[in-house]
Amino acid sequence: MYYNDLPRLMERLADGHIVKDSCLHGSASLSTLLVWGNGQYEIWATGNARFALDDDTVELIDDDEVDIGLMYDYGACTVHQLFFGYDEDLDTRVADYNGDDEIVKSDDFFSFQDGKNPCLQNYYYYLYLQDKYERDGTPHWDFVVINDNTREPSRTEPRASSLKVLESTYLPWLLEMGSTPIFISTYAYDTPYRDMTGLIDVPSFTSYTYAGYREYAAFLEQNLPPEQKPRIAKVGWAFLLVWEEQYDLWKRLFHVDYIHASPSGSYLQALVVYHTIFGRLPPRGIALRADSSSMWDNARRQAPPNHRRGSFPTPEEERYLWDVASLICMYNVKPSSLTLYENGESVEYTPNDDPYHVDDIF
Repeated sequence: MYYNDLPRLMERLADGHIVKDSCLHGSASLSTLLVWGNGQYEIWATGNARFALDDDTVELIDDDEVDIGLMYDYGACTVHQLFFGYDEDLDTRVADYNGDDEIVKSDDFFSFQDGKNPCLQNYYYYLYLQDKYERDGTPHWDFVVINDNTREPSRTEPRASSLKVLESTYLPWLLEMGSTPIFISTYAYDTPYRDMTGLIDVPSFTSYTYAGYREYAAFLEQNLPPEQKPRIAKVGWAFLLVWEEQYDLWKRLFHVDYIHASPSGSYLQALVVYHTIFGRLPPRGIALRADSSSMWDNARRQAPPNHRRGSFPTPEEERYLWDVASLICMYNVKPSSLTLYENGESVEYTPNDDPYHVDDIF
């Protein structure tokens, strides 16, 4: 979600009707996100992410006589902190952190410390969040938007692992919060930077992925009250419909790595997620613009700084992608190449990615 800053794009499309926070980490799954927490320390350290602290927070932090300067909007440092405004486990890790890129480790400690968690990298950001949550109280989220690592729902063993962590961790937290979960059924890609052996082609990848998210949603639906019935944002369906109708445009939905979304891809994803939340698409006057770049004028990051930035959608592309989102979301049009699996089908393979190429594209 961090490419082209989907959270802030959603805020822009909602024109002030969305209040959001996030806990993002590249390459995370439903399981590993609980271990790593937020991974945005370097990614969100940009001009658009800066904000000034209020006087009360400055006074709190200045007790240490440190020039804190400006802070960056990294989001919550862990999933539990995002959900509830606190995380006792994170508090322990911060207390044990000695500031020299090391942690006092116990035998059963996995670690939030991969060098990317803002609360471990910047103690003053941790203090800022502590003060914020103590002042504002426990967050009350209407919706929690979730996606697994892209290939996990399509594959047998990772899907089973995600179902276990949904049962053991996410389900109790969702029951406590009363929030409605929204799963983003992610789009399929075709890239030389990943081992795609078991996923066959774009329609198969999309179909297996959607089958996985249907299992996730069905499990939660069985265990949540009716008012918290899970929803699925059919982003993969929308991308697949473009693949069927306008293949050249489908390729432009991707960043140069052919994995992450370009601004056009993020735009289509945002339209589908918006409809999944509100039951309608955003107002045309907000979503269809002569200059679409203005939708990202406050984005904390478009893409990694050493990558070529993707082009913004043209007015013609905006209108077409709007129509695609409308067909998928409002009229439940099913792409002709999609297979709706009913019996939990998944693929049996373990990707053998080239570590050099994987590191090279992030």
